[in-house]
Amino acid sequence: MLAIKKIIMRGNLFSHSMLAFCFTLTCVPGGVVRSGEPLQVEGSSSRESREQALRSIPLGNLTPQAIAKLRPVLDDPTIFRRMPLQTIHCDHEMFTFIVRQPEVLVEIWQLMGMTRVSIERQGPFAFNGEDGAGTSCRCELILGSEKLHIYYTEGDYQGGMINRKLDGRCICVIHSQPALGENGQALVAASMDIFLKLDNIGADLIAKTISPLVVKTADYNYIESLRFVSQLSSAAQRNPQAIEQLAGKLEGLQPEIRNRFVQLAHQSSIRRDRLISARSQTAIESSSSPSIVIGQATPSGASAADPRRMMPVKESLPASDQPSGKPAPLIR
Repeated sequence: MLAIKKIIMRGNLFSHSMLAFCFTLTCVPGGVVRSGEPLQVEGSSSRESREQALRSIPLGNLTPQAIAKLRPVLDDPTIFRRMPLQTIHCDHEMFTFIVRQPEVLVEIWQLMGMTRVSIERQGPFAFNGEDGAGTSCRCELILGSEKLHIYYTEGDYQGGMINRKLDGRCICVIHSQPALGENGQALVAASMDIFLKLDNIGADLIAKTISPLVVKTADYNYIESLRFVSQLSSAAQRNPQAIEQLAGKLEGLQPEIRNRFVQLAHQSSIRRDRLISARSQTAIESSSSPSIVIGQATPSGASAADPRRMMPVKESLPASDQPSGKPAPLIR
């Protein structure tokens, strides 16, 4: 818990809340992470990265209404940033749950007295958020599938960094890939692309002024946010009963979200135990099997490929919201 507090104290809105994926990521002046650890990986704002990000968005799966919202921001962003790809120890179902219900993290931090961020759920796929420092935003999940989430956000900022109100729109594209580590532990490789469009007159000048600060802040806060999610997932896998006790104190959560959080904690613990058991059994079988001598044929059924390449994942949304090849519903 102390380690979690240290991570929270380093950041601001983005690392506090995962609200995010949003406009506030780039405008809140307090977002600079004060940490003794150097930034190990940097994101990219290059044209090539932006083109790759655009190609990764399945516009053909979206409704015309959703495309009409996204197009102006995607085609002419004031600021673009591709966050550094990170691989963390995390149960993929838990990761997906947190991406879709960021208020779980906010409630935990509020319980610890470590944030002024607030989230008000507006529906299954939409919420409003405030950071307590001049930023407010309205977020909606345009597309949510097993490995891809697209958030659209409208927001504004009025604070000490800039002497006028800023209005903007933001698109956040989150990719996640489940995998297994060498020792069988659950991993998630996550990446995130941010397209921000400021609607103010002189937006380009504003962007030039704040962009150098913004992108480094965004990179580091993104990494710190993933570290926290990793710690939360590990706690759930090792001690789901503690997560159940914690959930009981998160009074601001809707009951169905709180119950799902507890359920996922126990399920992730079961999956971890099964992986450990399977790995132990594999080790026993390997130690008792005959050695392969160079020059001999490979035993029948053996393969040089590691079969543990992917962790099977079940969607955490209801079946009606799982990817089906049909256009995603527009979130109003």
